[in-house]
Amino acid sequence: MALGAVAALKAAGKEGSVKVVGFDNIGAVQQLIKEDKVVATADQHADELAVYGIQYALDALTHKEEAADRETKVDLITKDNLK
Repeated sequence: MALGAVAALKAAGKEGSVKVVGFDNIGAVQQLIKEDKVVATADQHADELAVYGIQYALDALTHKEEAADRETKVDLITKDNLK
């Protein structure tokens, strides 16, 4: 959605007048952070979420009960800590 917000601001001639923050840390957003068009993004660690989802499904199938919630870390990515 951050990509869409940046595109909409540009189309409206308001680029730079609104601070945009994303929530997925995809490569396209990382580039916009480097260009100062997006302030930050949150890295949800999708790789961990995928593993936990598979484990959750397997636990549910084998134990026939609801597995406990699992928390994943979320890191704020800005121009200062972008790799």
